[in-house]
Amino acid sequence: MEKNSGMILLAGNSHPSLAKLISEHLQVPLTDVLCYNKPCRQLIHITIFRSALPMKLVADMICKAGATRVVSLDLYRKEIQGFFGVPVENLRASSFLLHYICCNIPDYRNAVIVAKNPKVMHKATSFAEKLSVSIAVIHGEVKDDDTLEANESFSSSFDKKEIRNDAGISLTYEILPVKNVKIKPPLTVVGDVGGKIAILVDDVLDEAQSFVAAAQLLKQRGAYKIYVIVTHGLLYADAPALLEDSVIDRVIVTNTIPHEMQKLRCHKIETVDISLLISDAIRRIYNEESMAQLYQNSNLTD
Repeated sequence: MEKNSGMILLAGNSHPSLAKLISEHLQVPLTDVLCYNKPCRQLIHITIFRSALPMKLVADMICKAGATRVVSLDLYRKEIQGFFGVPVENLRASSFLLHYICCNIPDYRNAVIVAKNPKVMHKATSFAEKLSVSIAVIHGEVKDDDTLEANESFSSSFDKKEIRNDAGISLTYEILPVKNVKIKPPLTVVGDVGGKIAILVDDVLDEAQSFVAAAQLLKQRGAYKIYVIVTHGLLYADAPALLEDSVIDRVIVTNTIPHEMQKLRCHKIETVDISLLISDAIRRIYNEESMAQLYQNSNLTD
């Protein structure tokens, strides 16, 4: 793009390295931003949840601020696009992640794509079809002592009770539960992973416990190498340490979120740069060009 195109590029301070990469691709310098906003640390307690009300609130704030078009990348739920009152371009990182698999996993033809839970089965299916490999899915949840104790105490609280009325007659009654306790089965994998490379896919990696437990299960079922591939690597708290000590061989995330500090604690983390995708989307929107080419190698379910 020509430097005198009239485009002005603004960026916040949450991810300066990604902003710099996008600026270099567009050949448009970042404009200085001088502003002061009184911090509100309680806001994170509203937006941290991935539910409808907080996302609708964020969408309304963005639109009220004057946005006329929004570019996103692999939204946690595709339905979130409907919360915005302006057009939303939800880009897919699948082509970049698939390119990594083809270029950095020599024996990927002997791989199996594993959905970490049934909710991302559509993503795993898309990956498996494009790579022409088999697919598996993990069901259930990780059981810990606290969960078991809670379930036991809940079930044991509905015992028979005995009381005596004024006449001294003993009455026995039973308190029925308000609703049945829904207990998910323990982790299990549906599909053959024996003697194969297991590629565990999901949208977000925040807490690592479920990934570590899934990897241990895949290892027990015969997978000889395990990769974790996600779009957004939040890597909360002790997630890097858990991943470092796990049976997972590589953790591949994009650079939508800065994680340089986490990489110092876990050498297994590798980054896929998607700044070119975002900069190309910005350029096409600014020049009023078609966005179809950006979705050419992607499915709506990716």
